[in-house]
This record gives sequence, C-alpha cells and structure tokens, in this order.
Amino acid sequence: MLSDLIKHIDTLLSVQDRVTLAISGFGGSGKTTLADIVRDHYKIDDRQVIRLDNLFAMKPYGDGIFDNYDWATITNLLQSIPTSKELHYRGRGVNGETYPFEFNEPMPKVIIIEGVRLLRPEVMSYFDVSVWIDCPLDIATERGKSRDRADHRSEEHMKRWDTEWTPKNAKYEEIYHPAKLASFIYRETLA
Repeated sequence: MLSDLIKHIDTLLSVQDRVTLAISGFGGSGKTTLADIVRDHYKIDDRQVIRLDNLFAMKPYGDGIFDNYDWATITNLLQSIPTSKELHYRGRGVNGETYPFEFNEPMPKVIIIEGVRLLRPEVMSYFDVSVWIDCPLDIATERGKSRDRADHRSEEHMKRWDTEWTPKNAKYEEIYHPAKLASFIYRETLA
C-alpha cells in the first residue's frame, strides 16, 4: 500500500512542482504515522506538515461534526498553497489556546495535511491526492484510547472519546462517506 501511494505521488511530481496530500481517518487509525512515513520519505521537516491537531478552533467544543477545527484558517492555508512560497499560520491547541509561536516554513514539494474529518466536499478540490485510512471506527477508537492512556492524558480528555469524538466520527462517516471522497484508500495490516 505505501509503495503504491509513493508511486502515485512521484508520478504527479514528474508533471507538477508540488503535490498536496490529504491524509484522514478516525482518531487512532494511523493518520499521523502514515503522514510521518511520507514526511520522512520526502525529507520534509516536521514543521512543514500541516496537522489539524495544531489548528483547533477557538472554542473547539461545539456540537457540530466540524466544530473542533478552525476551518477558516485551514481553507485560507489550502487556498494559498498554489502561489505561496511559505506555509504561514498561527496554530491553536486542543483547548483553543493560541500557540505562542507561528508556523512559518518553506513550502515543501509534498504538502502533507493530516487530520480527523479532513475529507469534506468543500475542500476536496485543494488536494491532489486524498487518502482515507481504512480502519474500522471501533478499532481506531480503542487504539486512540490506548495511545492517550499511555501518554497519561487527563480523565476529562479520555471521556471525550466516548462523549464527543467517537460519536462525531460515526456521524461523519454516515453523512459524508469519506472512503468515497478519497482518491486513495490506505489499508493498514492490523496486528
């Protein structure tokens, strides 16, 4: 699977200067892992990877499927990619806190954007390649919870898996069918 994805990106790079790669899946599905593998393959600095977990909304606790993230900033960033020489934005953390620094990095040849619920009709035209990680919601959720427990996340954080993130992911899949939106399905071999 990985070799097919790299081959596809390389084919696009042979005819264009940049490739915008979106990687999405449920929390715990392996989005960050795949993004990091692609990052390392193309020798991209980590600060050049656009992670939705650095772009939370000022009030990321809304009831809507997409309320967690700052979609105005995300859309502006995506719109700037074709003409900009830099990735420039100020991020926010999971509680809406503004980072004390800005991301200001040279534009890489492969622009990787990764995050939960990233694939949606309004932004699909900005992606040259869109990847959906094919990992069932229940498995992804358990993996995400295990990771967060190992990272000693707070009880409040852990409760959000059951009260917010997993229900939103289920609703997102039901309404938007991200596997159908994606141009590439990545099937990981689960151990």
